Amino acid sequence: MDHNPESVYEARLTRFQADLAGLRRRDIGLGAAKLLIALAGLAFLYRVAVAGAGLPAFAAALVLFLAASIWHGSVLREKKRLRALIEIQAGERKALRDLFPDAEDGAEYEDSDHPFASDFDLFGFHGLFHALNRTATKPGRDRLAALLRDPGRRPLAEDILARQAAVADLAGRLDLRHGLRLHGREMAANARRDPDLGAFLDDPFHYLNRPVSRILAVLLPVLTVGAAAGLFFGLPRFVLYAGLLVNMIVLLAAEKRRSRTYALVSKTHSVLRAYAGILEDIERTEFDSERLRGLRDGLFRAGEPASQSIRRLAGLIGGLEFRTAQVVYLAVDWLVLWDIQVLIRLERWRREHAASVPGWFRAIAEFEALSSLANHAFNHPDWAYPSFPDGPFQMTFTAAGNPLLPARGRVDNDFALDDRLRLALVTGPNMAGKSTFLKTIGMNLVLAYAGGPVCAHSLTMTPRRVAASLKVNDSLDRGLSLFHAELRRLKEILDPAQAGEPVFFLIDEMLKGTNAADRQAGSLALLRQMAKLDTAGLVATHDLQLAGLAGEFPDRARNYHFDGRVEGNELLFDFILRPGPCRSFNALALMRKMGIEV
Repeated sequence: MDHNPESVYEARLTRFQADLAGLRRRDIGLGAAKLLIALAGLAFLYRVAVAGAGLPAFAAALVLFLAASIWHGSVLREKKRLRALIEIQAGERKALRDLFPDAEDGAEYEDSDHPFASDFDLFGFHGLFHALNRTATKPGRDRLAALLRDPGRRPLAEDILARQAAVADLAGRLDLRHGLRLHGREMAANARRDPDLGAFLDDPFHYLNRPVSRILAVLLPVLTVGAAAGLFFGLPRFVLYAGLLVNMIVLLAAEKRRSRTYALVSKTHSVLRAYAGILEDIERTEFDSERLRGLRDGLFRAGEPASQSIRRLAGLIGGLEFRTAQVVYLAVDWLVLWDIQVLIRLERWRREHAASVPGWFRAIAEFEALSSLANHAFNHPDWAYPSFPDGPFQMTFTAAGNPLLPARGRVDNDFALDDRLRLALVTGPNMAGKSTFLKTIGMNLVLAYAGGPVCAHSLTMTPRRVAASLKVNDSLDRGLSLFHAELRRLKEILDPAQAGEPVFFLIDEMLKGTNAADRQAGSLALLRQMAKLDTAGLVATHDLQLAGLAGEFPDRARNYHFDGRVEGNELLFDFILRPGPCRSFNALALMRKMGIEV
């Protein structure tokens, strides 16, 4: 995709600001016109009241005022939409500079027991999820988080490529992607809670299983309304009173059912209308990606478009909210059994569509997650979509960079492993870049498996399970020492490999929770065992004894290092990966810099 995202956002921002300026002028003009029409209408009304003349002119003024109000309302809605679009363009320009949008950072998905989520800084402030997230709904956030965590199992290349094609398809569809976010803003502005429709959809039918109740729900309002109309023709009032009393008894009998349904769905109709808007945008779009076409086609399998069905549900739930009108609501409810009419229609809606709803929400979640990846692809046109060839294991990065570092000042490195050379031992002094490089490889694999582009000029990779031990902490509440926590994490790498599953691992400073002698002996033993299994990966270490494994397994292991130098009182690093083991370390220099005499 050949484009400059900064220029695209700047052009869209300029266009939307110009459109908004035009609408502001129209807003002022329509406001003035409505005021003049209203004043004229009052003058005509005065003539009607005083002289009995001017009724047609008053009616014309009333019609004009209503028309101007409708037009003015559409202008105000368009102004609101343009302001939101302007905020989105400005937010993306900001994200281009510092990578992180004003969005939820996914801290709720942090999981210290996951094979690599905490190691690769996937979730939390300034994590990978934070950089990617452009979702507007809870299902969308859940799906994006799941895509980032999935490489804990071995993914299938065809699944990755299908998502990759979908991301590439969505990347250039700015109007669609930004439209989805507009609906999300509408949700945030108008809704008090996300709809949790599970309990509502699974609720047993009450009225649909009771024909007598449905008959009474039709018959009683007809009789009551008929009795009210009969008052104009001399019907005794007690007939109406008797009908209202019967209706009140029916409503009291149904109070438990009414209150339960209201508790399940109240305050969600605004959210559902926004969901309907998202579905409608998807339904209108013709996609190139087979995966997106399949998701879109699934929205038409229930007899009517999913957007119409959800919008109808929102309208019915809005009918239950009529009870907030209090006095008017009570009068209408007693007269026509309003709540029961709505409950019956809600049950009919559930009978028709309950089985389809989970699929609709999964489609929204998938579109939002893929759209977040597509947004990142659009913002980084120089990133590459990886390839996943068949055959023996290979992993070849060209100019791999850390996805969470700005391009300016970021140092990229080439790196490769293959079916023969499967272990890289990375040594180097403190702060030289070992841990960052391991995270660079890990985060790019997460992006690749999710279906997005990677921060590299190219990546060729044979998919395999990913596991890591970079950032392991003790756990007082679970009684885990640092050493025990490390052993558990290393066992999570070893167990699937012993079961025959291909594993790619990343380990930083193995067994740091024990003494130097045990650490060295245990690390060597583990790596020797893993060298005999279907594993591949990188180990960062300060221990030059581990670097000796390259001589022990010359066809399986190779040494790499990062280096640094001391100039005066300054420690300088170039963060370039070089072949061979490192021979210079800087722990003592760092201690001296901190004022510690050594």
